[in-house]
Parts: sequence; structure tokens; C-alpha cells
Amino acid sequence: MRAHDPALHAALAHVPEPAGGWLVKADGADEAARRRLLPAGFSPYTFDQDPPQPIPGHLEPPQVTALQILLWQGYHLLTALVLAVPGTTATSCSIDPAESSLHALLHGPNGEPFTLVICASPAGVFREQIHLADTAAAATVDFARPYEPAAATQLTTADGARSGFGDPFVAMWTAVNARLTGQHPADLPTSADLALRVEDLALAGLARPHNRTRRDS
Repeated sequence: MRAHDPALHAALAHVPEPAGGWLVKADGADEAARRRLLPAGFSPYTFDQDPPQPIPGHLEPPQVTALQILLWQGYHLLTALVLAVPGTTATSCSIDPAESSLHALLHGPNGEPFTLVICASPAGVFREQIHLADTAAAATVDFARPYEPAAATQLTTADGARSGFGDPFVAMWTAVNARLTGQHPADLPTSADLALRVEDLALAGLARPHNRTRRDS
């Protein structure tokens, strides 16, 4: 979904070659937002209901926790970064003592610095933001809360703020339909390829012995 988000692509058009930036997520709204959409008696889905997943054997317990945070809560952010800066690598990753918040440093192919922060937050507190900059321009996207109209997503540049972007779900299914009818947009990787890039990026900063995930902040 994020790979097709019109707001993200507007930001990438404004800053086509980011030289740095940050990506932030604090989500205490998801379960409450899901609950109001469900029939009476149904409980919101949470990831702790998943069956055990295969985990690379070389990861230590704190690293496993970091990987879960990156892929469960940070997937949209990593997707955006993979699209914005192909060839990004993670250089370090740490989690807080409570093992609920994560801070990672990443670099583009030419050493461009990017910061990724995923924070635990109280119920009802939500923020998902991507900021990208180069030597001439900058763009910040503040995404709508979960399960609320995508039109609330806002893009801010030096020219001011814009909102009212199209629904990323619609854009995603339009792209799926295009592929099913033989059209292959050249500017987007396939979903399988993109998923592998995101997973490789999540693992990259965790698999290096000299940059092991720490419990300290």
C-alpha cells in the first residue's frame, strides 16, 4: 500500500534524490481504531496471535525483538525508504530497556544519513512522518491515522502544505489490475521484490556482530 501512496510519490517527486532525512512512527492508536470498525463481540487482531515465525539463528533475543518492531511497526517506513533511496544499508540499531522503542541509523549508497525511530506511545497517540531533504529542497509527509481517510495525509514543502491525496488502497489495487492486464510500471518494483528489499534492510543492521542491537537507549 505504501509503495503506491500518492502522497509519498509527491514527496519523492519534490526530493528525487534525498541526501538525508528521518522516519518516525509512534502508534498507540491502532487497536482502538480497529475496534470501532469491528462487529460487536469481535476483538482486534494483534500480532501476538500469529503462529511462531522462523527466525534467523544468529540473532540474539534483543535482536529478534528489534526485527519484530522493524517489520511489524516499521514496515511502511522501510518501504518508503527503499523506494526513496535504493541501496540503503543499516549501520546500527538499538532498542530501549523496555524493548518497545527502536532507533536505527541507515545510510544511502553515497553515505547519505537517515534516522529511523519507532516509539511505543500511549493509547490514542499516533504519528507517522517521513522527512526527506537534499541540497535544494525538503519534503515532509504526515500520514493519516490508521483507518481514517487518506485525504488527511499532509505533505509540507517550502511552498506550503498540501493534503487531500488519493486513497493509497485505490492506487494499490489500480496497480494490481494493471499488472494483471499485462502492464508493468517501470518505476515500481514488484511487490515480492519490494518485500525482499524491506526484509533485507531490516536484517542488515542486526546481523553484524560489531553493531549488535543493544538494550540501552
